[in-house]
Amino acid sequence: MNPHKSEVSEHIALVNSQIQYHKYQAERSEEVFKQDKHVNLVKQFESLLEYLENTQGGKTNQGQNGMSGASRPTRSFLQPKKRIEEHADLPQELVSQLKGIVTYKEKVILEVMRENDGVASIDEILIGIYHKTGEIKNRDNISRRLYNMGKRKGLISRVPKRRGVYQVNPK
Repeated sequence: MNPHKSEVSEHIALVNSQIQYHKYQAERSEEVFKQDKHVNLVKQFESLLEYLENTQGGKTNQGQNGMSGASRPTRSFLQPKKRIEEHADLPQELVSQLKGIVTYKEKVILEVMRENDGVASIDEILIGIYHKTGEIKNRDNISRRLYNMGKRKGLISRVPKRRGVYQVNPK
C-alpha cells in the first residue's frame, strides 16, 4: 500500500469514529436542537467519508466498524421513531404537558434511587448523579425535577415525615 492510501485509510477511520459518536449523541440527546446538530454532523461526515473512499481509488475501503462503504447500514436512526416514548420531533410545549415520557435525566435519577433500595434523599441523588455522569447538578433544579416526577408523572413520592426524601413508586 502506498503512503497516500495509508494516510487516507487513517482519515477514513477517524471519520467513521466521528460518525458513530454523533449517531450516539443524536440518539442520547434530549433537546431537539442538539439532536438536529448531531444529525447534521453525521450527514456531513458521511459525505466526507464518501469523498475519502472515492479518493482512495474508487474502492470502498473497510471502515473502523468492519463494513464496506457500500454495505454500511442505512441511516435508520434519522427516521422518526413510532414509539410514544420518543419525543425528539415533538414541540417543547407538547412534551412539557405529557405525563408518560421519562427523560434521560429522570432515568438517571430513578437509577440512583433504585441503587439505594428505592429511597434516596436529595443529597444522595446529587452524589449519585455525580458518580454516574460526572455532572454537578443544581440542588434547586433536582428538587423541581423530583417534584414533577412525583406530582405530574407519578414515578416517585415523598417519604412521609421525612423532608427531602423520596421513594420510587411501584409500577
